[in-house]
Amino acid sequence: MNSFERYAATIAGKSTDFLPRVPILMQFAAEHIGSNYGAFASDYRVLAEANLRCRAEFGFDQVSCISDPYRETQGFGAEVEYLPDSVPRCLVSPLEASKDLSLLKTPDPLVAERMRDRVEAARALRYIARHEGLTLAPETGAALSYAMKVSKTLPEDDHMILTVSGSGSAELEWLKERLGGSRE
Repeated sequence: MNSFERYAATIAGKSTDFLPRVPILMQFAAEHIGSNYGAFASDYRVLAEANLRCRAEFGFDQVSCISDPYRETQGFGAEVEYLPDSVPRCLVSPLEASKDLSLLKTPDPLVAERMRDRVEAARALRYIARHEGLTLAPETGAALSYAMKVSKTLPEDDHMILTVSGSGSAELEWLKERLGGSRE
């Protein structure tokens, strides 16, 4: 049974060889490949390599592209500092001068540095997932897939913000209803 089959069977309430292993790795994964959390949070290549190596070496059934809450905050104009052995920190909040949300700039996930980095991580992991039968965290894969479909219907000057994080447990019922044996 491969990772996708194991995940799909679990969601469908069928028996599996064992329950899917779906950890959130982050700092552990970074250190496992000889890197650090700052690099994991700031470079999609480190994030993807760390997840994929842990998956291969420990037999995990899921990879994800989460790292910290400041990816989106940076897109709204925050100044973010990367620390080698801790989550990034916000030096200047986009709401520091005013709490008026209408003053926030509208980020473009394909231009905002850290949001773009997550998009690249998702692309890298999705490519590997399709070719190796593993499963992206449901909230990452489903949200990205839906956002890509919806973005094609929006006017050119509209922007979409996609935030992905979590363990995926909240999406299990949604995924169970829609899975229908398809890998897409």
